[in-house]
Amino acid sequence: MDDFFGKLKKALFESEESMGNEELSEASLSRVGHHNHGLVPGKAESEAAIHRMKETSVDSVTPTRMIITENVQNLDDVASSQLPSMKNISRTIQRKREKNSNNPDLPQSHIGFEIPDAFKVTSKGTKFLLFDSGKNDSNRILIFCAERNLDLLQDSQHIFMDGTFKVVPAIFFQLFTIHALVFSATVVPLVYVLMHSKTENDYVRVMEKLNELRPNLNPATVLSDFEKASINTTKKVFPEVTQSGCLFLLCQSLYRKVQGEGLQAAYGTDPQLSIHLQMLPALAFVPSDEVADAFQDLAEVLPEPRKKKYKAADDRLLTLVEQRQSRDVLRDARRSE
Repeated sequence: MDDFFGKLKKALFESEESMGNEELSEASLSRVGHHNHGLVPGKAESEAAIHRMKETSVDSVTPTRMIITENVQNLDDVASSQLPSMKNISRTIQRKREKNSNNPDLPQSHIGFEIPDAFKVTSKGTKFLLFDSGKNDSNRILIFCAERNLDLLQDSQHIFMDGTFKVVPAIFFQLFTIHALVFSATVVPLVYVLMHSKTENDYVRVMEKLNELRPNLNPATVLSDFEKASINTTKKVFPEVTQSGCLFLLCQSLYRKVQGEGLQAAYGTDPQLSIHLQMLPALAFVPSDEVADAFQDLAEVLPEPRKKKYKAADDRLLTLVEQRQSRDVLRDARRSE
């Protein structure tokens, strides 16, 4: 026992982690039962996964969440249970990336900077920056798309377009994406466009560039949100295309209108009003020549105080439907020639 205490005393004083220099005596130690810390199941595997994530992040531009997914998807349930929260893992990776990354500093403006060659290609070295309108362009546009993606876009008859503001760099206004139905079964993103503004002229520049690179690009249908500039551009560049709006985005647009008209509180407390407003998106499934009548039917069953609000909207809707029917007649006539 004396030998045990001697070795323990020596180890404590030689340890780099020791925080004191008091004398250790046999009287100050006691043993109460058994206290063994065995290996925690899955701990080694989870720590190895964290280490791989940190190493991967240093010289990679792969998004943090993708790094996490790639490294944890093959862990069993036991190892997964030993991982920190997703939020903590993300912070760990980002701190490691910021400390050790060789990536250049982010530019402070969308103009005046040159894109490094390493950021113009994919991880496999193929060209990815398809078009740069120029570092001195105040409405700078960057189009990212692989050649293979252009081929898929040209071969597809059904295109989907959308813009997002949540993941765009601060120096640009939006990320505009173009998706396509490929292999008759899957919708995949093919073109990514960083835009500093989103005027009709900006969209025209994007679509004309794609047309220049793939002259046979001629989709039969285009589905998009309800942004007027984007819709007008599609009509201008693809005059024969059939345009559709996204139902999900239609519902979002409707709710924004509810808020804009000051009906948000009533929508949440008046069940009758709420039900009738929720019926409006169903008009998207009504034949175009019956939309005005269907809208009027909804207006008729509303409580009397609400009908005045519908009167002006009904007049505008009727005009829009009549215009749409006229365009349909002209389009059908052209196709029959």
